[in-house]
Amino acid sequence: MTPQNRIDLLMESLARYQSDIDYYTDPQPFLAAGGVLIELLTGADAAGREAAARALGDYAAHAERVGAFAADLAIKARISDALTRALTDSDWGTRQSAAEMLMRLDCGRAIEARALLLADLESDDPEIRLGAAYSLARCGDEHTRAAGRDTLLRLMGHWQPQISAAAALSLAELGDRRAIPALQSALYSPITAIRQAAKTALQRLGAGI
Repeated sequence: MTPQNRIDLLMESLARYQSDIDYYTDPQPFLAAGGVLIELLTGADAAGREAAARALGDYAAHAERVGAFAADLAIKARISDALTRALTDSDWGTRQSAAEMLMRLDCGRAIEARALLLADLESDDPEIRLGAAYSLARCGDEHTRAAGRDTLLRLMGHWQPQISAAAALSLAELGDRRAIPALQSALYSPITAIRQAAKTALQRLGAGI
């Protein structure tokens, strides 16, 4: 079973926890799931570690909803510590995912996480810049979100079609209508992938043709 399969099964198993009553009645399976996610965050598979970081963020949000944090603050501390350790992971996707989840968790580590993502905006690798921009645009204060969105706008003009297309679709997902003029221009790109991404993005923004 792949790490992603394990994560999917774990998250599905938590669906039965809908309230604090559900959690207090049978907390052990919920707590065990968190332990497995933390374990997967240190696994050998880079894609699995990145998926585990994101799942751990979702797990934390679920834990807060059902009262797990209120029952035991150590749960939040364990999640925060695991994600903080992941900020030094050898895989940039895992680092960025951990940083985004820490910013959402509101656990006192947001400054460190934000600094990592802002530093990645200066990377020579456009994929790293793209990932950091998308994460920043989804969390943090308005200044942080603006930094991410502005970078995505610039990446729409990147010479690599996959980067340009991904930036366009990311802006559409974020609902940033400032991208509409650039997307309309991209409809005339000689590169099919960029034209298709621009068309899809415009449709998602309600400005399709």
